[in-house]
Amino acid sequence: MDDTGGRAYQGYSLPELLIVLVVMTVLLGVGLSFYAGYVENARVTRARHQLYTIQSACESFYAVRRVYPGSAGELGEAGFPAAGDGPFALEARDPWGRPYQYRAEDGATAYVLETGYNRVQGVAGRVVLASGREGTYELPAVGEERIPGP
Repeated sequence: MDDTGGRAYQGYSLPELLIVLVVMTVLLGVGLSFYAGYVENARVTRARHQLYTIQSACESFYAVRRVYPGSAGELGEAGFPAAGDGPFALEARDPWGRPYQYRAEDGATAYVLETGYNRVQGVAGRVVLASGREGTYELPAVGEERIPGP
């Protein structure tokens, strides 16, 4: 004799299956949102490191010439080829696939660098940016867009 009370086992009922599907859907939704946030934070970290590298080249250029790169040719000499007449779109791409933006200010005694992507962490006008002035610089951070987009 089996322990089903003499009747054949028939499987799960429809309400049980629906509950399992609802729980799985909720877990999947929560997991995907956490994953998307993780990916975005990884991109921000990568952009900060890349901007720091570009910033170091700009600071080295300033140490030698006492001005920051002010033209596409000077950016190329600093190690980061660019296009345009300012603000410049660097050939280097940010983690979102857009060119980094560079603008020299105040007669090339200051500069601003930022990601070409301007919806960092899902907020319009937010970029990863770095800046320097007369041999001092601010470490790359998330902030408001300072170079007007195209």
